[in-house]
Amino acid sequence: MSAHARKDDDQWLIARNRRLNTAKKRRLPHSNRRPRHIENCPPDENDPDRHPVHKIIPRMAMNEWYMATVAKLRRALKGRKVQSLICLGMGSMASQKNARHQFACAVNLATKYEPSNVMVYDPVMTKLDGELVSSFGWRTGKNEVDFSANAEVDDAVLVFMPHCHRVLVQRIVAEMRARHLLANAVFLGNSIRRSPANLDELQSELEHWYLDILRSDDTVQMDCGNGCDATFERAFNDLAVTTYAPK
Repeated sequence: MSAHARKDDDQWLIARNRRLNTAKKRRLPHSNRRPRHIENCPPDENDPDRHPVHKIIPRMAMNEWYMATVAKLRRALKGRKVQSLICLGMGSMASQKNARHQFACAVNLATKYEPSNVMVYDPVMTKLDGELVSSFGWRTGKNEVDFSANAEVDDAVLVFMPHCHRVLVQRIVAEMRARHLLANAVFLGNSIRRSPANLDELQSELEHWYLDILRSDDTVQMDCGNGCDATFERAFNDLAVTTYAPK
């Protein structure tokens, strides 16, 4: 395995550990916690239609936060049709509540924009997760850059990357830049500008070419505020809509 591949694997491991640590910190007091056999009840292995995510999808569609997200995406898309939806770093829907909310968001985005292909990838996804993805007519990627899109059309590529580390975002941006897809890409994921707080810390993690095009981006912070469902806020953190100006 090359040093570059090991670095990418390390970043996926960091993202997974952050999800686990965040979940531990936000557990309810024992007296208010749902029984473990209910909280972690796995979906029916033989029936993806009974997966818990189906209860979240309609709630997500009617949520103020989601509707505000769609409004901001509309401005970034500028009337273009979404050709592809790429979903990365959502975790395992079979065992993680945040992952289910993120997947429900992806379902609503796919319903609204009707992309011709949808790819989902996270290294922690299980066989059950793959069956859930397939039940929507989507495919599970072999890795984070296993996406197909056509650079010769003006349609948009929507990249959904909740809870992904900045270095992973940079890797996807670099791949899309190499395939001449970046001009058509709209990213919905963690804000690069919001954290860390200073440019010096960003420069220690990200390459100069990335910072150059990031300074030309159109980033809109997705602050939930008082009107946001706290469950959704925990699932998405500092979500932002970002576009790039490739040079």
